[in-house]
Amino acid sequence: FSKAYAMTGMRLGYMAAPKPLAKAVTTIQGQLTSCASSISQAAGVAALNDVDESEMEANVKIMREKRDYVIGELRMMEGVRL
Repeated sequence: FSKAYAMTGMRLGYMAAPKPLAKAVTTIQGQLTSCASSISQAAGVAALNDVDESEMEANVKIMREKRDYVIGELRMMEGVRL
């Protein structure tokens, strides 16, 4: 969720999945990363508890516009298929 809350450098996230998939992801994740810093964890808790839904809607709108722009540019490029 760190990208949705404009906290991309914080490297925070979560997952909801069936147990077999969650177990496999946990095994891989445990070998690739270590614990998120305490500052990142505190910022994540604050984001989840204190950020108003309207702010999130504004972020989603901005990200959607950026995505749509990139997709439009890619579609105009010869040899690129989406």
